[in-house]
Amino acid sequence: MASVETCNGEDDDCDGVVDDGDPGGGGMCNTGLAGVCAAGVEACVGGSVVCVQQNFATAERCDGVDDNCDGDIDNVVGLGGDCATGLLGVCGVGRYQCGAGALSCVAVAAASAEVCNGLDDDCDGIIDDGVGDLSVCPSAAVGVCAEGAPATAEVCDGRDNDCDGLVDEGCDSMLSGTGLSSACSAAAVPGAVGVRWWWLSLVFGGGLYGRRRRAQSRRARSA
Repeated sequence: MASVETCNGEDDDCDGVVDDGDPGGGGMCNTGLAGVCAAGVEACVGGSVVCVQQNFATAERCDGVDDNCDGDIDNVVGLGGDCATGLLGVCGVGRYQCGAGALSCVAVAAASAEVCNGLDDDCDGIIDDGVGDLSVCPSAAVGVCAEGAPATAEVCDGRDNDCDGLVDEGCDSMLSGTGLSSACSAAAVPGAVGVRWWWLSLVFGGGLYGRRRRAQSRRARSA
Protein backbone atom coordinates (compact mmCIF):
# COMPACT_ATOMS: atom_id res chain seq x y z
CA MET A 1 0.00 0.00 0.00
CA ALA A 2 1.29 3.41 -0.94
CA SER A 3 2.56 5.68 1.83
CA VAL A 4 4.51 8.88 2.30
CA GLU A 5 7.94 8.68 0.71
CA THR A 6 10.80 8.42 3.20
CA CYS A 7 14.55 8.14 2.74
CA ASN A 8 14.90 4.38 2.86
CA GLY A 9 15.85 3.29 -0.63
CA GLU A 10 12.29 2.20 -1.45
CA ASP A 11 9.42 3.54 -3.49
CA ASP A 12 7.04 4.17 -0.60
CA ASP A 13 4.43 6.12 -2.59
CA CYS A 14 4.39 3.60 -5.42
CA ASP A 15 5.05 6.15 -8.14
CA GLY A 16 7.89 4.21 -9.65
CA VAL A 17 10.65 6.44 -8.21
CA VAL A 18 12.74 5.51 -5.18
CA ASP A 19 13.21 8.23 -2.53
CA ASP A 20 11.86 10.85 -4.89
CA GLY A 21 11.56 14.40 -3.64
CA ASP A 22 14.67 14.09 -1.43
CA PRO A 23 12.72 12.98 1.65
CA GLY A 24 14.30 14.16 4.91
CA GLY A 25 16.67 16.50 3.03
CA GLY A 26 17.09 20.26 2.76
CA GLY A 27 18.15 21.13 6.30
CA MET A 28 21.43 22.84 7.18
CA CYS A 29 24.13 20.64 8.70
CA ASN A 30 27.78 20.59 9.67
CA THR A 31 30.14 18.35 7.72
CA GLY A 32 32.67 18.23 10.55
CA LEU A 33 35.29 19.88 8.37
CA ALA A 34 37.02 23.18 9.15
CA GLY A 35 36.45 26.64 7.72
CA VAL A 36 34.10 27.18 4.82
CA CYS A 37 34.08 23.42 4.25
CA ALA A 38 31.95 22.95 7.39
CA ALA A 39 28.75 24.21 5.77
CA GLY A 40 26.48 21.44 4.49
CA VAL A 41 22.93 20.58 3.51
CA GLU A 42 21.09 17.36 4.42
CA ALA A 43 20.15 15.15 1.47
CA CYS A 44 18.75 11.68 0.94
CA VAL A 45 21.53 9.67 -0.66
CA GLY A 46 21.45 5.90 -1.08
CA GLY A 47 18.57 5.46 1.31
CA SER A 48 20.06 7.57 4.12
CA VAL A 49 20.02 11.23 5.03
CA VAL A 50 23.60 12.56 4.91
CA CYS A 51 25.31 15.97 5.23
CA VAL A 52 26.53 17.09 1.82
CA GLN A 53 29.40 19.63 1.74
CA GLN A 54 28.49 22.93 0.03
CA ASN A 55 31.80 24.80 -0.09
CA PHE A 56 35.26 23.51 -0.99
CA ALA A 57 38.74 24.69 -0.07
CA THR A 58 40.29 27.52 -2.07
CA ALA A 59 43.42 29.63 -1.72
CA GLU A 60 43.47 31.61 1.54
CA ARG A 61 42.58 35.30 1.30
CA CYS A 62 42.42 38.23 3.72
CA ASP A 63 38.67 38.01 4.24
CA GLY A 64 38.17 36.87 7.82
CA VAL A 65 37.32 33.36 6.69
CA ASP A 66 39.19 30.05 6.65
CA ASP A 67 39.14 29.65 2.87
CA ASN A 68 41.52 26.68 2.63
CA CYS A 69 39.78 24.77 5.43
CA ASP A 70 42.93 24.16 7.47
CA GLY A 71 41.49 25.50 10.71
CA ASP A 72 43.26 28.88 10.60
CA ILE A 73 41.66 32.13 9.46
CA ASP A 74 43.56 34.40 7.07
CA ASN A 75 46.86 32.52 7.33
CA VAL A 76 47.99 33.91 3.99
CA VAL A 77 51.57 33.72 2.78
CA GLY A 78 53.62 36.56 4.28
CA LEU A 79 51.33 37.17 7.25
CA GLY A 80 53.34 38.27 10.30
CA GLY A 81 56.47 38.98 8.28
CA ASP A 82 58.66 42.02 8.93
CA CYS A 83 58.07 45.14 6.89
CA ALA A 84 58.86 48.86 6.86
CA THR A 85 55.97 51.26 7.42
CA GLY A 86 57.80 54.26 6.01
CA LEU A 87 57.35 56.13 9.32
CA LEU A 88 60.19 57.44 11.49
CA GLY A 89 61.71 55.99 14.65
CA VAL A 90 60.15 52.98 16.35
CA CYS A 91 57.05 53.53 14.24
CA GLY A 92 59.01 52.40 11.18
CA VAL A 93 59.10 48.73 12.22
CA GLY A 94 56.03 46.83 11.07
CA ARG A 95 54.46 43.41 10.58
CA TYR A 96 52.24 42.32 7.72
CA GLN A 97 48.62 41.92 8.81
CA CYS A 98 45.37 41.29 6.99
CA GLY A 99 43.21 44.33 6.49
CA ALA A 100 40.77 45.63 3.90
CA GLY A 101 41.03 42.40 1.94
CA ALA A 102 44.82 42.43 1.56
CA LEU A 103 48.07 42.33 3.50
CA SER A 104 49.16 45.68 4.90
CA CYS A 105 52.19 46.80 6.90
CA VAL A 106 51.13 47.76 10.42
CA ALA A 107 53.50 49.45 12.90
CA VAL A 108 54.52 47.25 15.81
CA ALA A 109 54.88 50.21 18.18
CA ALA A 110 53.01 53.49 18.37
CA ALA A 111 54.61 56.84 19.12
CA SER A 112 55.10 57.50 22.83
CA ALA A 113 56.87 59.99 25.10
CA GLU A 114 60.62 60.12 24.46
CA VAL A 115 62.83 58.41 27.05
CA CYS A 116 66.60 57.89 27.25
CA ASN A 117 66.95 54.51 25.53
CA GLY A 118 68.76 55.14 22.26
CA LEU A 119 65.50 55.02 20.31
CA ASP A 120 63.24 57.55 18.64
CA ASP A 121 60.18 56.83 20.79
CA ASP A 122 58.05 59.73 19.61
CA CYS A 123 58.76 58.97 15.96
CA ASP A 124 59.92 62.48 15.05
CA GLY A 125 63.20 61.37 13.49
CA ILE A 126 65.42 62.39 16.44
CA ILE A 127 66.78 59.92 19.02
CA ASP A 128 66.35 60.78 22.71
CA ASP A 129 65.50 64.40 22.01
CA GLY A 130 64.35 66.53 24.93
CA VAL A 131 65.50 64.10 27.64
CA GLY A 132 68.66 65.95 28.69
CA ASP A 133 72.20 66.48 27.44
CA LEU A 134 74.96 63.88 27.09
CA SER A 135 75.74 63.98 30.82
CA VAL A 136 72.17 62.92 31.58
CA CYS A 137 71.51 60.70 28.58
CA PRO A 138 74.59 59.42 26.70
CA SER A 139 72.47 58.59 23.66
CA ALA A 140 70.78 61.99 23.50
CA ALA A 141 70.87 63.68 20.11
CA VAL A 142 73.24 66.67 20.06
CA GLY A 143 74.67 68.97 17.45
CA VAL A 144 73.08 68.91 14.04
CA CYS A 145 71.52 65.52 14.92
CA ALA A 146 69.25 67.32 17.40
CA GLU A 147 67.86 69.19 14.40
CA GLY A 148 67.10 65.95 12.59
CA ALA A 149 70.13 66.16 10.30
CA PRO A 150 72.47 63.15 9.92
CA ALA A 151 75.95 63.15 11.42
CA THR A 152 78.73 64.05 8.97
CA ALA A 153 82.45 64.70 9.13
CA GLU A 154 83.34 67.68 11.31
CA VAL A 155 84.08 70.91 9.44
CA CYS A 156 85.16 74.31 10.72
CA ASP A 157 81.76 76.01 10.79
CA GLY A 158 80.90 76.56 14.45
CA ARG A 159 78.60 73.53 14.54
CA ASP A 160 78.80 70.00 15.90
CA ASN A 161 78.61 68.21 12.55
CA ASP A 162 79.52 64.72 13.79
CA CYS A 163 77.12 64.92 16.76
CA ASP A 164 79.66 64.02 19.44
CA GLY A 165 78.96 67.01 21.65
CA LEU A 166 82.06 68.93 20.53
CA VAL A 167 82.13 71.85 18.12
CA ASP A 168 84.80 72.08 15.42
CA GLU A 169 87.11 69.56 17.10
CA GLY A 170 90.10 68.58 14.96
CA CYS A 171 90.12 71.83 13.02
CA ASP A 172 93.46 72.81 14.59
CA SER A 173 95.11 70.26 12.33
CA MET A 174 94.45 72.61 9.42
CA LEU A 175 97.04 74.99 10.88
CA SER A 176 99.56 72.37 11.97
CA GLY A 177 103.14 73.65 11.59
CA THR A 178 102.15 77.26 11.00
CA GLY A 179 102.60 78.38 14.59
CA LEU A 180 99.18 80.06 14.51
CA SER A 181 96.24 79.40 16.79
CA SER A 182 93.10 77.74 15.47
CA ALA A 183 91.01 79.67 13.02
CA CYS A 184 88.06 77.78 14.39
CA SER A 185 88.28 79.61 17.69
CA ALA A 186 86.36 82.36 15.96
CA ALA A 187 83.94 79.99 14.26
CA ALA A 188 81.89 79.44 17.40
CA VAL A 189 81.31 83.18 17.75
CA PRO A 190 78.24 84.46 15.88
CA GLY A 191 79.21 86.72 13.01
CA ALA A 192 82.81 85.51 12.95
CA VAL A 193 82.60 83.63 9.66
CA GLY A 194 84.52 86.38 7.85
CA VAL A 195 87.24 86.29 10.51
CA ARG A 196 87.60 82.55 10.06
CA TRP A 197 88.07 82.79 6.32
CA TRP A 198 90.50 85.69 6.76
CA TRP A 199 92.67 83.43 8.95
CA LEU A 200 92.53 80.61 6.39
CA SER A 201 93.48 82.89 3.53
CA LEU A 202 96.29 84.36 5.61
CA VAL A 203 97.73 80.97 6.44
CA PHE A 204 97.18 79.00 3.25
CA GLY A 205 97.13 81.81 0.71
CA GLY A 206 99.65 84.60 0.43
CA GLY A 207 100.34 84.89 4.18
CA LEU A 208 102.74 83.18 6.55
CA TYR A 209 102.31 79.69 5.15
CA GLY A 210 102.83 80.90 1.59
CA ARG A 211 106.02 82.81 2.53
CA ARG A 212 107.44 79.75 4.27
CA ARG A 213 106.75 77.59 1.21
CA ARG A 214 108.43 80.10 -1.13
CA ALA A 215 111.51 80.35 1.13
CA GLN A 216 111.80 76.55 1.18
CA SER A 217 111.61 76.43 -2.62
CA ARG A 218 114.39 79.03 -3.01
CA ARG A 219 116.69 77.12 -0.64
CA ALA A 220 116.03 73.90 -2.52
CA ARG A 221 116.97 75.51 -5.88
CA SER A 222 120.19 77.04 -4.57
CA ALA A 223 121.38 73.80 -2.92
